[in-house]
Amino acid sequence: MSLYRMRDIAVRRNNINILRGVSLDIKEGEFVNIIGPSGSGKSTLLRLLNRLSSISSGEIYYCGKNLNDVNPVSLRKEVGFVFQKPYLFGGKVKENIDYPLFIHNISIENDYIFSMLDQLNLDQDILEKNCNDLSGGEQQRICLIRTLMLKPKVLLLDEITSSLDPVNTKIVEEFIMKIYSEFDITIVLVTHNIQQAKKMGERTIFLEKGEIVEDGETKTYFTDEKQEQIKDFFDEWW
Repeated sequence: MSLYRMRDIAVRRNNINILRGVSLDIKEGEFVNIIGPSGSGKSTLLRLLNRLSSISSGEIYYCGKNLNDVNPVSLRKEVGFVFQKPYLFGGKVKENIDYPLFIHNISIENDYIFSMLDQLNLDQDILEKNCNDLSGGEQQRICLIRTLMLKPKVLLLDEITSSLDPVNTKIVEEFIMKIYSEFDITIVLVTHNIQQAKKMGERTIFLEKGEIVEDGETKTYFTDEKQEQIKDFFDEWW
């Protein structure tokens, strides 16, 4: 079943085409990588999926409904988004984690929170720390936990390990793979890290100048003969 259907999507800003002619289906339960050079439209495409950006033309459907007809608050309860740059509001870590639960009037067992902390190599006492006292890696992991508090159907990840050191990157990658294997969830990951893409998503989409150049299975994606622009991108990062 297609969770998302995008048909002939275009996004234009200040007379610049960010995305053009994008048609794409994302099935329920898929893990999809989106890769490509800077400025290719990767993050814009991701932001469209929970209405953080708007289209200029075309149509997007979510669970069979036109995305424009889906209430944004209801949508973002089901479609979680973790940004490249972690954002935590002032105060304690626990207040950040509790915030989405408060907004949606949901309660959750502390054991679930403690389990998330443990899997991301964070001590429980971090809940009482001030957010401004956390390292960048700790902040990013807390943002990920906060997003998972609502147990979303879809998890959108935008370059979430780009500012992390190798140790924290490995922790986050393993955690995401564990979440994907244990939960009924769809994941879309934007990444510049080719090695990360190779070992995570089942399907990889390459964007170039706002267009989909290739869309294929990850297990064969990085070994098959590539079009010239994809090969150049790979050569730059390998």
